[in-house]
Amino acid sequence: MIQDSIVKNLVLNTDEQIARVVRQSSWRLTTNTSWPIILIILIFFLFYPLFRLGIWGKAIFFVLLCFSLGWLGRAIIRWYFTSLVITNQRLIDLDQRGFFARVVSELTLNKIDEVICQTNGLIGAVGKLGQVIITALNSPTKIIAADVYQPQQLQQLILRLRDEQTQNALNKNQLTAEELVNLVKKIKTNLGEENFRRVISESSGDK
Repeated sequence: MIQDSIVKNLVLNTDEQIARVVRQSSWRLTTNTSWPIILIILIFFLFYPLFRLGIWGKAIFFVLLCFSLGWLGRAIIRWYFTSLVITNQRLIDLDQRGFFARVVSELTLNKIDEVICQTNGLIGAVGKLGQVIITALNSPTKIIAADVYQPQQLQQLILRLRDEQTQNALNKNQLTAEELVNLVKKIKTNLGEENFRRVISESSGDK
């Protein structure tokens, strides 16, 4: 299965379940593979002229063919394995940078500050493509899911999972000091400075 091949090397926590695996749209795959495919076609058009040159022509043909096939394979592998794994506890960003190079970063849901959805251009509007930017609380950490299909749905999913985790923690009375501070900051941001101060004042009995 697609999901199994992507997450098989990930170590999941207890009770952690995968909600969704997101990769770049097929449009991005098409654009990334178009040039190597064009090169392969051109190489085969040069098949007869190159083979007429003898051993050197054959060598050039096979070198160009191997290069273009490697370019194509690298583009496909990068697209396939570059993904955002969303679980009920965290976001895991897999950045495949080559055949054997991968960078993995993660962000727990309770440390998510903002989830921003951006759609630009005609292709984005017509193809429902865009990017989702996830920022962390009190940290420069940022995860960007670029060129994804229906980015608004992805944004809503992440926000829903974040809110569910916060609610579950509240229900279990297992909020850590850090999580409590982050929750207060989220409430303050949603209410605004003035409303937040008024709520605090009313709850403390001040007039």
